[in-house]
Amino acid sequence: MLSNWWYVFKCYQKHVPLEHRSWSYRQRLMKEYVSSINADIFCFQEVNPNSFEDDFSFMVELGFEHGLLEQSNNKWMRCAMFWKKTRFTLAAKPKSDPYRCLVTALKSTVSEHLVVVGTCHLSVGEDSGNRLRQLRDALDAMRKLITNTLKSSVDRVGVVLCGDFNSSPDSTATVFLKQGKVDPDYRDPSYPNVEVTQKTKKHVFTFTDAYADYYQPSPVPSTFIVPQLFPKLLKPVGKLQRNTELNKESKEGNQGKDESERAELTSMCADAVRAMFKMFSSDGLKMTAQEVEKWIFTIHGSKENRGLEGARQEALALVAMEKSHSSTLLLSDFLELYLNEAMTNPWSVEYDFYTCGLQFDIAPEHHQQQQQQQKQGVHPSSSLAPFQETFDYVYYTPQVLQLTTLRETMPDERRKDMEKRSNFLPDSDHCSDHLAVAAQFSFLPLPPLPAPQPKQTKKQKAVRAQKKQKK
Repeated sequence: MLSNWWYVFKCYQKHVPLEHRSWSYRQRLMKEYVSSINADIFCFQEVNPNSFEDDFSFMVELGFEHGLLEQSNNKWMRCAMFWKKTRFTLAAKPKSDPYRCLVTALKSTVSEHLVVVGTCHLSVGEDSGNRLRQLRDALDAMRKLITNTLKSSVDRVGVVLCGDFNSSPDSTATVFLKQGKVDPDYRDPSYPNVEVTQKTKKHVFTFTDAYADYYQPSPVPSTFIVPQLFPKLLKPVGKLQRNTELNKESKEGNQGKDESERAELTSMCADAVRAMFKMFSSDGLKMTAQEVEKWIFTIHGSKENRGLEGARQEALALVAMEKSHSSTLLLSDFLELYLNEAMTNPWSVEYDFYTCGLQFDIAPEHHQQQQQQQKQGVHPSSSLAPFQETFDYVYYTPQVLQLTTLRETMPDERRKDMEKRSNFLPDSDHCSDHLAVAAQFSFLPLPPLPAPQPKQTKKQKAVRAQKKQKK
């Protein structure tokens, strides 16, 4: 889902009405979805911890209890989980791996079965090793919860791990989950020259990918379908060490020392940024503090309704003005901050362009064709095919759980119509840029408990200790 935060309206294409971008409208869509699917457990990513109780009060009304990821260095997006009180009770206090996954142990109200559920939101970007560490930590938390807290074993407790992995089906994360380990010589197919891990990473579970298993041998339909913006905004020109002052202000996941592709604005994008600067600068060379406020008001609204996180133009402008020890913003700073924003939030840059009435995605000779398409209900915000990928998964342990039903993320005809009309996610019918995944499981009979070991006498313990010393 998309968090209840001030900047989310910028994630939508320009044809989506503003009222359909509001939290009240998106909340209603979520409530309708929850009611229609009638599941016992719901896992969410990107919930706003600051308004969580109010945002999801409808879940309490529907008979759910919940857990929220407490420890996180992302102050506006967390993971949350809800379970139906009539079907499950909390078997242990929810646990958080560092920052990215919420793990909860639940006990069935109609049987003796236990299930441990993890909802993850792995980091985005080129550092697949970071996602590997996040997954390893989450699975280690699940193992400890089963063995130390529940005093059970992994073959007697059902395990479900789901969420937004920000990883394609052939990436490090999925290899780790399916194969149980990743060795130092492994390379992610998307980044073949980048070391993933220096030590072998392992886990103790045997997982099945619910959607991959269902659709095999065909590929799993994409769950992330958005306008293709990077090729229009950026062109790669080498490597960049992400440690500039402006990048320090970027949101978690883009900080640190990872080496990333250095990019420049495309000429078309740079021209649009310069044109935007001239719209607000009286001399075309710099913006005064008043002109900066007028620009920010145009793209982000009044001070009462905006913040410095998420869409970061205001935060980056303040950093640039402070760095220059002046109250003005230079054109060079303006170009640099839009480069930073394009690398992190390309949808935010697109929004600024069309809000300021700037064309940047199609050549002038195609304007007439675009107007004709709009009359036919087509929304050509992009002249390119959409960016589509499978980022969302449901993994489970088949020793305890049996997959009975899988929910289709989107009918094929709806997908074709979406691409035909260039009406991508999120839209008036979907409150997120990701499609929801859902699966139904039944519990398999539990294996018999191992026979209890007879207690040793003091003499037997002493003899055993002596044997160990001799060895």
